Amino acid sequence: MEGEALVTTVLFSNNSSTLHDRLPIADVEPLTREDYRAYGCTALYDAIGESIEKISTVHRYAREEDIPEHTLFVITTDGMENASQRYDSGRIKELIKQQEAKGWEFLFVAANIDVASAAEHIGIRRDRAASYRQTSEGTRGVYEAVDYVMCSMRMDCDIPEDWAKAVETPPEDADR
Repeated sequence: MEGEALVTTVLFSNNSSTLHDRLPIADVEPLTREDYRAYGCTALYDAIGESIEKISTVHRYAREEDIPEHTLFVITTDGMENASQRYDSGRIKELIKQQEAKGWEFLFVAANIDVASAAEHIGIRRDRAASYRQTSEGTRGVYEAVDYVMCSMRMDCDIPEDWAKAVETPPEDADR
């Protein structure tokens, strides 16, 4: 696909850690069970806030030609916020609104919570939220949906209305 895509991956529980930092997508290795495992509490707001502020700072100090045409911010969680210390939902909502005004797109994909309400609580539209099953097929569906959105954005298209189809339909049943 034409153009460059950079990936930043932040893993979080009680704390956040950056696995990839603006790495070209071709250089991103598949996540393994050692890379990505659930543990601890869910400091969801801290992870979102720190990541938005980090990426927006990079954009602020970058040369004009180095600022990406599109920024897709995907939040994936297996539970609800229960451990953040530095950010609350109101601050996250403000940060998301600021970045949407700059053209950023936000997706919220979650398991084990009322995903639409949780997304709206932090300022993400219901049509940008999807619930996934915590199975290998469900996780595969999340990555298929994100790939679908990324490809659309890289072709300068809007996020398709059916972007979450692979998340909400088992991949073997998906009709795409």
